[in-house]
Amino acid sequence: MHASFLGVARSFLNVWLNSKNHNREFYLGKYVGIINERLRAYSVPKKFSRTVRSLDDLKFWKASEWSTWLSISLCVLQGVLPDDFRDHFQLFVHSMLILSSDHVLESQIPEANQMLLDFVKGVADLYGPEFCSFNCHSLTHASSCVRNWGPLYQYSAFQFENFNGILLNLFQGSNNVCMEISNRMNEILALTEFAFALPATEATDFFFSLAGNKKFRQNIVKGGNVIFFGDSKRKFLSRSEKIILEREGVVVSSICCFNSCFVNRNFYTSQDNRSKKQCDFVVEVNGDYFVIRQLFLAGTIPLCFASRLSVSNLDQLNILYKVIRISKELVPLKICNFHSKFLVNRSDNGTIEIIVRILNNALVGE
Repeated sequence: MHASFLGVARSFLNVWLNSKNHNREFYLGKYVGIINERLRAYSVPKKFSRTVRSLDDLKFWKASEWSTWLSISLCVLQGVLPDDFRDHFQLFVHSMLILSSDHVLESQIPEANQMLLDFVKGVADLYGPEFCSFNCHSLTHASSCVRNWGPLYQYSAFQFENFNGILLNLFQGSNNVCMEISNRMNEILALTEFAFALPATEATDFFFSLAGNKKFRQNIVKGGNVIFFGDSKRKFLSRSEKIILEREGVVVSSICCFNSCFVNRNFYTSQDNRSKKQCDFVVEVNGDYFVIRQLFLAGTIPLCFASRLSVSNLDQLNILYKVIRISKELVPLKICNFHSKFLVNRSDNGTIEIIVRILNNALVGE
């Protein structure tokens, strides 16, 4: 977290925007308005703690924002950062996304290592030796860390930073802080254990509220390995919708619609139910990409209606995709086949223009 996001990623963006470098080829000060406009166009999944703020608030960006910046930077910098510098920064972006992904193949480690070595060497060639910081040097050891201990996210500082915020809320005064935190933790564990032993009633909510959980009990319906959230709404199918489902062997006259669901460790929702700042409605199923239109239970089968996205790949890692067309035809999908999460770039009228695959949902801390 500190070496890559708060270190290298932050230092390079600051260098590009520093007015002292106004005579350098990589200076981006005159493109601040364009970059801010592009940043505002991106929506993030709910699991992300925050969207990326404008460059006006750059000094206040959190590590999670720098993580998001790493995923979208190549698109944002397209046409504003000269190609030589963008291609050089792409080495850092691609290698870090590989080494931070949920699953890193042994064959990918040498490839990522070579990209990082080329990136570090390129810093001196393109920017000058004064820009060769310790954080840049530390990148040369990243592949060894992955080979020895697994993907970088597994020992990232995100989880420790997040828990610091929890600890800060466990004491009130300045005396005997350690003892107060210990006592409060014991109380939370005891209350939580007691609440789980109770049936889901208002009493359960009361004990969870004492333990600091503001939201616990809500309407939950399970359909196989899919968990639906929120109030269900009964919908009678139109003739065309019945035909669509019958092609999949599902014969029903009505369905139970839901706002959102949880499956395969990910949260999803339909496009109509989300704000412009959040996007949990783009999914990948069997190599194709879809926008979720409606989540529902057809009898006991968890399904959704979706629109297919026609996309073209914008990079070699299969992360960035330009949306060419969104089909108006509804397609039924099995929710259990959902996987992957995406950042979404939308135009002013809400049309999806670019989707960015998130290689690791763990990199979404506070």
